[in-house]
Amino acid sequence: MSRNSPKTKEKAMNQIESLIGLAEGHRERELSRRYVEISRRIAKRMDLTIPSYLKRRFCKSCNTPYSYGSGIRLKNGLVTVKCSSCGNIRRLPYRTNR
Repeated sequence: MSRNSPKTKEKAMNQIESLIGLAEGHRERELSRRYVEISRRIAKRMDLTIPSYLKRRFCKSCNTPYSYGSGIRLKNGLVTVKCSSCGNIRRLPYRTNR
């Protein structure tokens, strides 16, 4: 099978989802960082984009999964998430139903 075949890309996406799931459930920070790093490398090699619902679960700069409830703020239509390990701030837009 080649890299561009749909079966290969589907397998890679399943691997990415499972690795990010493992990273969230793991207590050791270094090991969870490594899981996220491997999943990002797989996506890059297979020319896949990680879906936004998975991308928003970890820090872009240090690959550490976000811990729930720490450093999350809502202000002016933005969700601001601060990473507990590196201090990087990520601002994500959100919509309100008017």
